Amino acid sequence: MAQRTVYSIDENVLHRFNRLVPVRKRSELIQTLMNQHIARNESAIERAARLIEGDPDYQPITADTEAMAFETLARMEHHE
Repeated sequence: MAQRTVYSIDENVLHRFNRLVPVRKRSELIQTLMNQHIARNESAIERAARLIEGDPDYQPITADTEAMAFETLARMEHHE
């Protein structure tokens, strides 16, 4: 489902864009650019997460965090 939205864009950029891109193609082009940007950024975040997960210096932190989470869940279940 499409949703209308408002963004502030420099009037010179908008004027040039409107001259170059046909009316029926503008939303499609903007959505394509948004998807490309999202994919690039998500990929960077995913790569960083994989690096951290594989770094042995972070393993003790991960193990401690998981242990604390299990302890917290056990206490919550005990109080129910």
